[in-house]
Amino acid sequence: MMPYFVTFQNPPWKPKFYTDMADLPKDIPEKLKNYIDEKTVYSYEWENVWVSCEGETSADQEFIGSIQYIPEPAFPAYFYPYDERPGYLSPVVAVHFQHPKHGVIINVECKLWAPNIEHDRKKGIGLTRFQILID
Repeated sequence: MMPYFVTFQNPPWKPKFYTDMADLPKDIPEKLKNYIDEKTVYSYEWENVWVSCEGETSADQEFIGSIQYIPEPAFPAYFYPYDERPGYLSPVVAVHFQHPKHGVIINVECKLWAPNIEHDRKKGIGLTRFQILID
C-alpha cells in the first residue's frame, strides 16, 4: 500500500486568485502550471488556492515518484472565508505518493499558491514540510 497524506487549511482570511497564466509566479512547479493551463477554460475555474507537493532536493524529487491529488490539487473558492460556522468542514486534499522509493527518507514540501500567499521556509509560511520513509 502506498502512502496518502491529507493537507488542509482553514485560516481566517480570504484568498486572492490568479486570473490567467501570465499571473502565475515563475517558481510554480511545471506540473501544476500544466494542470492549471488544462483545467482553467472558464474564468470561475481560476478561483482556487492551488496545491503542489515536491521533493525538496533533486534526489528527493527522483525518489518521490508520481503524485496524485484527490480530488484535485486545489482548494476551491467556496470554502472561503473560513468563518467557524457549526458543521463547517475544512477543505482537504489527499496527496497520494504512488511509487516512492523504498528504504530512503524522502523530504517533501507542499505549498499553497495564491497571489496573497507568501512562501518562507524559515518562517514556515505558505508551505509544510515532512519526511516519508517506506520500508
